[in-house]
Amino acid sequence: MVWSTCLIILGIVHLTICKDCVIDNRPQYGQWEKQLHKDLSKCQEDFEAPTNNTIIKIRVVMKYFVVDDYEGSMTMESITLISWTDKRLIWNPKDYYGIAETYYRNYEYWLPPIMIINNAADRDDVFYHEFCNLKYNGEVMCMPKLKNKAPCISFTRNWPYDTNICNFDYGQAPFYEKKNLILVPKFNKTANIFGAEYGAEWIITDYRDYFNVTDKIKLRLTFTLKRSAEGLGAVMILPSTLLAVLTVVTLFRDVNNFKRFWFTCFSVLCHFYILLITNARVPKAGSGIPAILIFCRFSLLLTSVLVILSLGLKRLRNRTTIPPNWIGSVTSSVLDSRAKYLIWPRWKNKSNVLTFDSVNTKDIETWNNFCSILNCGLLKICSTAYVLMIILYVPRPPPLTF
Repeated sequence: MVWSTCLIILGIVHLTICKDCVIDNRPQYGQWEKQLHKDLSKCQEDFEAPTNNTIIKIRVVMKYFVVDDYEGSMTMESITLISWTDKRLIWNPKDYYGIAETYYRNYEYWLPPIMIINNAADRDDVFYHEFCNLKYNGEVMCMPKLKNKAPCISFTRNWPYDTNICNFDYGQAPFYEKKNLILVPKFNKTANIFGAEYGAEWIITDYRDYFNVTDKIKLRLTFTLKRSAEGLGAVMILPSTLLAVLTVVTLFRDVNNFKRFWFTCFSVLCHFYILLITNARVPKAGSGIPAILIFCRFSLLLTSVLVILSLGLKRLRNRTTIPPNWIGSVTSSVLDSRAKYLIWPRWKNKSNVLTFDSVNTKDIETWNNFCSILNCGLLKICSTAYVLMIILYVPRPPPLTF
């Protein structure tokens, strides 16, 4: 009871005696800051640049990026730091209650009209509705968050291990060209991509900055990207290589075995399917024909020719007539030399034909050996052609660089 009475008495004393003891400078500080902005706004009624050739320091901090293969563009979201000195915004802190710096909306005073002049988006990104920091010596710094889209040059020759080069060109807005602006890096590097260089499917391997490229391009940021195509390479390249192996393996089967014909036809259909899938996945805005497409086309042509030649070999091997003299001479010269060890596979005679007395066994043997020699030649030509095509046209991941 005693403690409750003491607390009540202290509360009454605080409300009556100490009512005005709290020091609150916020209203006075706010009034001085409001007066400061009012005085500064009179110095920039025309919203013109401070001087001609005003130096603008810039730094681009990338947050993330997305590459559109079909459109051939790169979208970058970043925080762009720009700073400059405006002598019209200098004040003495002693005249304004010790205020040495303040913040304002970037549309209240002059703002450098810097934008992406090769913007591939539907709208132009300008610096609206962002706060800027202003110091008493006239130093201004703004940090707008921007989302820009720029076109890219895609080199699809080594697709899916292709590379992109994307250029973001910074320059003055077309509606403001009265006074020239000079862009310089705010720090040693103009862009900071640390932590954002790994995208969903692409990796930024390098970037360059170029100042004063042309009269309109004040700054060009060039990003070099390579595709992370481990999964895509396994899906697109491995089946094409396996089809080449399947085509070569069919040449080891007997031409009288009908499975050889069906395997070859199956390989042709698979080639058409892979070509359709590859054509749907290849970037349309790229420069150059992907090497994997050339490989698939050559492989399809070679497999189609083998289908026709297999049917021709089947007809030759089933012949029972007397072969021409040159066929017998070629067969004898090959089989009587050391080249006979290279003839593989070498098919045996057909037992069902040898049962007829009217058939000359030697003639059948000549046709059989001649077809074996031709098939062996096709096997070596096809294998050599595929080895060369794999070396020349099958894409490989670029070497690692450290």
